[in-house]
Amino acid sequence: NVEVTPDAKFELIFDPTVGDIMRGRGQGNITMSVTPSGDFSMKGDVQVVDGDYLFTLRNLVNKRFGIEPGGHIDWFGDPFDASIDIDAVYRLRAALYDVMPPALQTEAYKKRVPVEVMMHLTQKLMNPDIGFEVRLPTVDEGVRTQVNSAMATTDDLNKQVFSVIVLNRFLPPSEARAAQGNTNTTDI
Repeated sequence: NVEVTPDAKFELIFDPTVGDIMRGRGQGNITMSVTPSGDFSMKGDVQVVDGDYLFTLRNLVNKRFGIEPGGHIDWFGDPFDASIDIDAVYRLRAALYDVMPPALQTEAYKKRVPVEVMMHLTQKLMNPDIGFEVRLPTVDEGVRTQVNSAMATTDDLNKQVFSVIVLNRFLPPSEARAAQGNTNTTDI
């Protein structure tokens, strides 16, 4: 029986070839056992206190996300078959000009504002489902609604997330790119 305290650090390596690693500290209780035949078992859960996740994707993306406190990892026996429910955030500043509808594009939206790209890791620890969300903590609800409309589908959301992560800027919505005759854009 192990009582995990924030003094101990953990490291989860999702892909050692590209450095996809989560590091942090947590608290909880884990029971570990080994049978006479050598079968190893882990049961219990750890709640994450803090940490970071070095997110990599096809050697294009290499960004450090901060882990939000309160997520957890649960083990039910097989140490490689644990479940995960962790949120991580990448904070940056980006202009909203390109993502706004053309009729609303003003010089004011060229100013960079705080943007938070939230990554939700759920399901299986060794192969998590990854979902994204973009938060704009300092803009009013009307602007937030306009930006969110450019990310109405999962495909549009993923394009905007990867543009923000890789280029530090939003892409014009699909309709705006088509209206501008910009058909040679590279999708990320």
